[in-house]
Amino acid sequence: MSLSPMDRRKSRRIPVRMPLRIRLWRFGMPEQQAECINVSAGGVFFASASSFHEGDHVAIELKMPEALVGTPSTWSCEGRVVRVEAIDSRSVILGVGVEFERHHMVRAETLQQVTPDAA
Repeated sequence: MSLSPMDRRKSRRIPVRMPLRIRLWRFGMPEQQAECINVSAGGVFFASASSFHEGDHVAIELKMPEALVGTPSTWSCEGRVVRVEAIDSRSVILGVGVEFERHHMVRAETLQQVTPDAA
């Protein structure tokens, strides 16, 4: 008996749409833009028109919202592509699942407070 992907997950996925930047660990491959579909402590699932293959190693930069991590911040993640699937039959957009091998916060975003000028 095999477990479904939901049963194999070690952490809960949080649906969130946000842009992310991805770089394949291949010489000469440019950084690419994609859209995050969901994220967890163990990985990310994103939509991309670029070609990815299971086993590819990637570096990802995510701007995590305050609701997920307590303070808006930028995270640098490294991982391995574990799943590639068509988002739907009418599109060239692929859904790509990445399992994180390492991740850390690069910087916390500082919110600037605007103070009104005295008149």
